Amino acid sequence: ETPKHKSLVTGVGWYKTGKQYELLSVGDDQEVWKWHVEGSPIVKLSSCESFCTAMAWMPNGKGSENTFALGCADGTFRLVSETGREEKKVDAHRGAVISLRWSFDGSAIATAGEDGIVKVWSRSGMLRSALAQQSHAIYSVVWSPDCEHILFACSTKIHLKSIQAGQKQVEWKAHDGVVIMLDWSFVNNTILSAGEDCRYKIWDAYGRLLFNSAPLDNVVTAIAWSPTGRHFAVGSFNALKLCDRTGWSYCRETPDVGSIFSISWCSDGTQLACGSGSGHVVFGSLVDRSCTWQNMDVTLDENNTITVVDILNETKEELDFRDRVTDMSLAHGALVVNTNSQCFVYQSTNWNTPHVEDLKEPPMLIVQCPHHFALVDANGIQIINYEGRQLSTIKMSGLRYEYLNHQTLSICRDAVALVDPAQPKQIRVFDVFTGRAMGNPIQHKLDIIRISLNQHGSGSDRKVAILDKNKDLYLTKALQADKTEKLGAMVDTFMWNDSTDMLVALIDEKLVMFIYPAVCFVDKDLLLKTQQYKTCADAGKYAQIVAFYGSNCTIRKADGSDLAMVTTPYPQLLYQHFEKGQWEQAWS
Repeated sequence: ETPKHKSLVTGVGWYKTGKQYELLSVGDDQEVWKWHVEGSPIVKLSSCESFCTAMAWMPNGKGSENTFALGCADGTFRLVSETGREEKKVDAHRGAVISLRWSFDGSAIATAGEDGIVKVWSRSGMLRSALAQQSHAIYSVVWSPDCEHILFACSTKIHLKSIQAGQKQVEWKAHDGVVIMLDWSFVNNTILSAGEDCRYKIWDAYGRLLFNSAPLDNVVTAIAWSPTGRHFAVGSFNALKLCDRTGWSYCRETPDVGSIFSISWCSDGTQLACGSGSGHVVFGSLVDRSCTWQNMDVTLDENNTITVVDILNETKEELDFRDRVTDMSLAHGALVVNTNSQCFVYQSTNWNTPHVEDLKEPPMLIVQCPHHFALVDANGIQIINYEGRQLSTIKMSGLRYEYLNHQTLSICRDAVALVDPAQPKQIRVFDVFTGRAMGNPIQHKLDIIRISLNQHGSGSDRKVAILDKNKDLYLTKALQADKTEKLGAMVDTFMWNDSTDMLVALIDEKLVMFIYPAVCFVDKDLLLKTQQYKTCADAGKYAQIVAFYGSNCTIRKADGSDLAMVTTPYPQLLYQHFEKGQWEQAWS
């Protein structure tokens, strides 16, 4: 169809009106267009007196009304209301404003321009500071999740600078060509970069490379994290890729629209829109999302129908939903499905009558354990059992719930543990049934990357495994924070068993099984005697353990394929005899 914009589309951005999403697009034709969620144009909203180079919406709910900022080629940026009325015009740079971003809390705007300067402004457009001066144009600027640092790209390097004066600036060479675009996910705290060397890369918050793509056919012109932190989109010439957060590609589309210059996700992470060189706005939806647990596969199609296939019993069920499914999770024989207003809980023994919960806020995260699950929304963490009964709500003043993910929130039979993103060295533990804090926070020496509670036992047996930024793995007692022991170094990924106290970890291309890791609290020397090793060179770099049930362990490789490993079955039998008090069988 004929594009609405007569020239390339430099910026797109979603916003929410009531419960509906709408999109605005700006282009080199100086026009602003408004679009329906399914991709049809509504109206030309306004015209701009200068060429627009960038667009950024104030984060949802951070202001009294929806406001967006437009960067312009004449060196100004403008604050504009959703009706298209220009509220303020600010002279910001000599030469064009190339990139601008709101901070995640909506309190400030960062701009970068052709003049090589990065500036920070208040939400009303008052200059706070000129943060950095470079000799070349700065093509991209983003905020850190804590809104305390700014990341910007100049030439082939990425620079990280604190907004507080007197702090040391960190920089590293990121690409062999100019770095064109950056993005930083507040959910998983990792950084994306796109370069003229036709590659995209993933970095951790300390500048360590986590993934390096193979070169694409053309320059990577746009890149953007999904708000869920589980996927990201990559734009190039006539190409749009959807990738997993670890880097591998789900799919590649080839819209005939020239280069993709901007990508924006709607806040539930189910849809995206792209601005292209041909003047077209490209709309995309996530389809065929799937989850797997043991012998069950669940797939969501574009008609909001979930198909459940039990491979072992050769059964197939279809579940239809009236509203758009925003998220789903399958584990421990239960399927949890979220729409924006309801939560459906299915048991694998009965697919016909789900338990349905009405939701006040759209949830952002589902975390399951064998006994119940956690739903995270903007108001707190709800703990709900698989009969649909709410057990408790966990609230903590100052906690940014939207920053939590599967790495920083863990749940078990009697406890919930989380890492407070504002204090990444601290773990808080809460009671599942009352929602109250249990004991003092667990204090670690370094920033924590991942935590996980064991599923076996209860009360004083409760343990938390901790992986920190140095890739060291520790074990600590959830209710006796003074007892912490180191299990291993250079650990890439780890997981507890679903029914025993065994723990597996990938360490230096070996799969290490800790049969009884708590022995480290009794005698550290015995720890080595309770470990088993299996060489696992096939896993390669950037692999993740995604499942460990019974004696089966599944490892997802960097290319997205799964590697099935079988651990020894004898510890499992020993645990079962111990549970039943069968001492003679255990001894034999």
